[in-house]
Amino acid sequence: MVEGPGCTNNGNRIRAQLLSRPVSGISGAAAATLPAIGLALRGRTLVASLTLGKELFLIFTSGDVSDETALRIHFGMSGSIHTDGPDPTYLSSKKLALSLHFPAGARLRVFDSTVTVTDAAAARAKVQANQNKDVCAPTPVWDEAAAFNSLRAAPPSLDIATAVLDQDLSPGTGNIIKNEALHRAGVFPSTPTGEIDDATLLRIVQELRAYSKAWQEKGRAPPKMVYNQTTCGWCHGKVKMERLGPNGGRPTFSCADCVAGGGRTQKKRKREAASAPSAPPPAGACAQHPKATTLKRVRKDGPNLARLFFGCRARDCSHFAWGDGNFGQCECKKTAGLRVTKKGPNTGKWFMTCRFQACDFFKWAPDEHTARFGSLLNPLT
Repeated sequence: MVEGPGCTNNGNRIRAQLLSRPVSGISGAAAATLPAIGLALRGRTLVASLTLGKELFLIFTSGDVSDETALRIHFGMSGSIHTDGPDPTYLSSKKLALSLHFPAGARLRVFDSTVTVTDAAAARAKVQANQNKDVCAPTPVWDEAAAFNSLRAAPPSLDIATAVLDQDLSPGTGNIIKNEALHRAGVFPSTPTGEIDDATLLRIVQELRAYSKAWQEKGRAPPKMVYNQTTCGWCHGKVKMERLGPNGGRPTFSCADCVAGGGRTQKKRKREAASAPSAPPPAGACAQHPKATTLKRVRKDGPNLARLFFGCRARDCSHFAWGDGNFGQCECKKTAGLRVTKKGPNTGKWFMTCRFQACDFFKWAPDEHTARFGSLLNPLT
């Protein structure tokens, strides 16, 4: 999932490796379906790589500063770029949107993304006007007051989870950042912005910034305490899953116990982490490497499709154990499957069903079916 940190790092990578190079060739799905891209870019030189939230703007010129054109790249849920070096294995499952070729064999490839030609002056103006509230803006540019005022301007009835995902209000905030920052700030995602006092809203802005910058600087998301979790990474309490926002809403996670405690300051988190007892390893955990235990589903078609099983990330460890021994059977006389409700009033509630959708078997999962997996059971996987 590409959020502000990933987009910002992509823009920085392009700026460092390809700036001032002329475009010598263009290919890919976008070039084939939008001839304007080829007409706009061929022979032009890349002069700027600008980011705003989840948008990347590449500015090209023919040599006259008054004759600029731009590409807008929106990475969506799974977009990525690749500039040099050997191809990573994940590229085999990606759809090439655009490939820009430069002299000496250099190239920029964009995968699983939307690419459009846009007005360069408008792109520069948009970035200039909004960059100071981008959660990944450089430190000299970031303006905490501007970010605060932007969220304060949200409609009072709008829930805070939807407000922070609005790229006009908080550029760069994605669903993972939203969930983790609100958790750290001690705020229920469904809280209307009009009910949030200034001190709490400022804390939300600071947590959005802190989580985003930590992600950007390390190149990977910090530990997720509630996002896609069934138990809280801090207090081991139950995590609630719901959907908030337009068009069916985005998956949203919260821990009532942590919110009731007013969130966690960095100092408080460190103190509690040092004193809190570790969660017991789940049944089926690897005895030799319990912390390396994984829980996965069978994805390959066959008699075991969708069954849950335990494995181990440790090198040279072959630990394996089925995780559904107490699930019982569906009407097909096959081991039942465990799924989570992802829409409607029962969002986040686990149920038993036929793994092959061949019968109408359905029942709500008892707590013991989910509790045995501990924090390894992830609703979105």
